[in-house]
Amino acid sequence: MLIMLKRCGIVSSLVLFLVFSLIVSCSKDNKKEKRKLTGKTDLTLLFTSDLHGKIRSCGCAVQDMGGLGRMATFVERTRAKSHNLLFLNSGDDFSLDLSFTKNEASLIMECYEIMGLDVFTPGEIEYIFGLDYLIDIAVLSSFDFLVSNLVYSENGTRIFEPAYIIKEFDTGLKVGITGVLDDSMRFPDYIDRSKFRLEPAVETLKSVAKLMKKEADFLIVLSHMGVDNTKRLLEDVPLFDVAIVGHGNTRIEEMEKIGETLLLGVGGSGKYLGKLELEISRKGEVEYAAVKLVPLVTGIPIHNEVKRIFRNHGVALTDKEEKKKKYR
Repeated sequence: MLIMLKRCGIVSSLVLFLVFSLIVSCSKDNKKEKRKLTGKTDLTLLFTSDLHGKIRSCGCAVQDMGGLGRMATFVERTRAKSHNLLFLNSGDDFSLDLSFTKNEASLIMECYEIMGLDVFTPGEIEYIFGLDYLIDIAVLSSFDFLVSNLVYSENGTRIFEPAYIIKEFDTGLKVGITGVLDDSMRFPDYIDRSKFRLEPAVETLKSVAKLMKKEADFLIVLSHMGVDNTKRLLEDVPLFDVAIVGHGNTRIEEMEKIGETLLLGVGGSGKYLGKLELEISRKGEVEYAAVKLVPLVTGIPIHNEVKRIFRNHGVALTDKEEKKKKYR
């Protein structure tokens, strides 16, 4: 009798578990169907640029900020709350400091892997170790490298293919993303530019944006052109809904528009992470937008996977990140 009762209890528990799982599954399906019926998409964009090799926090006395460890934790937490999320980077994450090596460059890319970065548009600083090295990184990365106007000098073919990507969400919304590098950009003198050249940014984006418009409802450009040149670009190519500025540590704290394009810039050194909340209609029109530059402060713990990556590369975190006392 006791054995039968135990068996009945196990069966009852199993049935309850299956019923609960079915309810949760149906609830998720109902939410998806509701989004499809309304035709609206709640989209979160996280964006960064101009890290300039600041892989650790600033160690500042007043307010310790920044570091890839805090960034990774914030991205993970936001991803858990956001049904639709894109994480984008508009370049200049490497450093011109002589102490910056391929080891730190590899560390940065590995950290972005665990964060689930979607798109990276390398700035001029990313070419410090040569074009071949950058191509090798792109091949090994799960995220897309997009520079629509970067071509081989020899034959004019685009180096990072494709020119743009399309991300489709379960509501049916299709978001097109491309990247562009200022064709008048001054590269450091020691960079070998013999293998590549930059096509005119405006002319390239005019043709690329037209193609994107045929496939996507909502267009984003990662513009590694600085803020002034990006504004001029958007006046000539007014087809984009969002432009994220890289180069020059551009920090845009309040909502700014050039024509119908939202202009975003997070500043430099990895102290902040940009966050844009959008509600987009079935036709790709922005019905709600709110932007915030999130300070990566001490209240955000260092991600354990980032700690592991630092250890693997033989790079120490700061004492404040490790919450250690400094010994004299």
